[in-house]
Amino acid sequence: MSDKPVIKEEVFDGICDECGAEFQAKMYSCLGRILKQHYCKNCTDKFLADEKKKEDDMRQTEIISQRRRWRLNSGIDPRYIYQDFSTFKTDRSGNIEEIYKKCKTYADNFPINYDLYLRKQTKDTKPNPKAYQSLLLFSLNWGNGKTHLVSSIAHRILDRWNGENIANPVYVISEPELYERIQQTYSYTYQEKESKQSEQDILDHLSRVRLLIIDDLGKTPRKDMDFVRRTMFSIINQRYTSLLPVVITTNKDTAGLRDYLGGDSDQATLDRIFEMTFDNVWKVNGESYRRQS
Repeated sequence: MSDKPVIKEEVFDGICDECGAEFQAKMYSCLGRILKQHYCKNCTDKFLADEKKKEDDMRQTEIISQRRRWRLNSGIDPRYIYQDFSTFKTDRSGNIEEIYKKCKTYADNFPINYDLYLRKQTKDTKPNPKAYQSLLLFSLNWGNGKTHLVSSIAHRILDRWNGENIANPVYVISEPELYERIQQTYSYTYQEKESKQSEQDILDHLSRVRLLIIDDLGKTPRKDMDFVRRTMFSIINQRYTSLLPVVITTNKDTAGLRDYLGGDSDQATLDRIFEMTFDNVWKVNGESYRRQS
């Protein structure tokens, strides 16, 4: 003998509490409790649709708020926090428009859920999974828009995020800022060491974020080049082994980068960068923003 409660269903002529229309309503009874249908199908469907829209609107509001928080904490230069592809001027001499299109394509195709992308790569291309390609932009003159372009890449990736369960996928830092932040850690008081990022914390973050953008590599000459080379190798090598891409801007050509990152004795950092780009290396030729009237 079953102890499962018996649910009785009855049909009756009802009047919708919302619109007053007559409809065939249902009544359910079980264990002395009665549940009646008070709304017609049209009103029920409209109610459910309205509730879904409220949920969708709330979710979009939360996504917009999270994007804003991420944007403000992504290291984007304050000059470019409201500057993206839509404000980039392509009507200049040189190959500016071509580079603009390459950067936009790069950002549009970047896998938002990068961990899922890596798992798929590992599954589909064993034993040689590939990272999303890195990108190197170089020019021999200043002010032609490289920082604007890579900031736009960061903006576009954040704009494409639509609630996926991931951490902030992109971080931007200039090389001078990187060294300044590291050197600040050397003079921390004991209390500051307890509450602020250590040198290793900084390097770990830059090594693990899904897309790291390093702006102005080699811009400022430094006396301690061993420190520069050691730091850059640590970051690049960790990203190389973890299959994580990097976007780099510089005003040095290949020979200049070779000298800056290792001289004639050690090309490990530069070799890894070029391998990570899969030849996605582009020279930017174009009129300077700053020279426009």
